[in-house]
Amino acid sequence: MKKVKKWLWNIAFVISLSLCGLVFIQVFLLATFKIPSGSMEPTLQAGDHIAVFKPLYGSRLFNVFVALKGKDTPIYRSPGLQKVHKNDVIVFNAPYYLSKTKLELNLFRYYVKRCQALPGDSAEVELDGKAQKIYIPREGDSIRINSKNQAYYQKLIDWESRIQKKEPTISASGYYRFSHDYYFLVGDNGEKSFDSRHWGLLPDDFIVGKACLIWKSQNINTQTYQWDRCLRWI
Repeated sequence: MKKVKKWLWNIAFVISLSLCGLVFIQVFLLATFKIPSGSMEPTLQAGDHIAVFKPLYGSRLFNVFVALKGKDTPIYRSPGLQKVHKNDVIVFNAPYYLSKTKLELNLFRYYVKRCQALPGDSAEVELDGKAQKIYIPREGDSIRINSKNQAYYQKLIDWESRIQKKEPTISASGYYRFSHDYYFLVGDNGEKSFDSRHWGLLPDDFIVGKACLIWKSQNINTQTYQWDRCLRWI
C-alpha cells in the first residue's frame, strides 16, 4: 500500500509540476495562435499557426478572473527586450467586441495585424465621411480635445478613466493627458481587413506580443500540411 501511495504521489507531483511549467510558458514565454482568415495575406494565410515570443515586448500580468467576468482590470507588463516597431506583426486582444464605442478587453478573441503607426505618429482616418489626419497619443501627451477629434478620442479617454477608476480630467483649456501608448494597426490584405481604420487606436495593454514564426501550416479545407510554410520567420 505504501508503494502505491508513493507512486500516486510521484505521479501527482509530476503532473502538477508539468501544469505549472505549461502555465509559466503560456504566461511569460510563448503563446501560439491559429490564423482563421486571409486578412493578413500574403504574409499570413488561413491555416497558419504562429508563435508569439512574449519577452520581446514584455509579458502581461492581470487578474484573469476579473477579466473573464467582462470587468475592467489593470494590466501590468514586465520589462521587454524591445519596443514595438513600425511594420511589426502583432497579436492582440480584440478591442471592440460588444460595442463599437466602448473599448473592452476580450480574452477569447485575438486579432493579428501589422503596426502601421506608432505613438507620436499621425494616421489618416475617416471622420464624418472625410479623410483627415489624427494624432496617435503616447503616454504623457496632452492633447486638446475639440469638436473635430472628440468622437475619436472619447472612447480612449473613457477606457483610461475606467481602468484608473476615476473621472477623466480635462483641463479648463480643453487638454487631456493620456496615460497609455496607442497604436494604429492594419491588415496586409487591404480592404478585407477589419482593423484600426474601422475601430480606431489600440492601447498598449491589449498587445499580447510580436508574431515571430509560422511553426505549422495546414490547408483549411483538406487539413494537409503546407510544408513550404512551416518554420518560416515572419
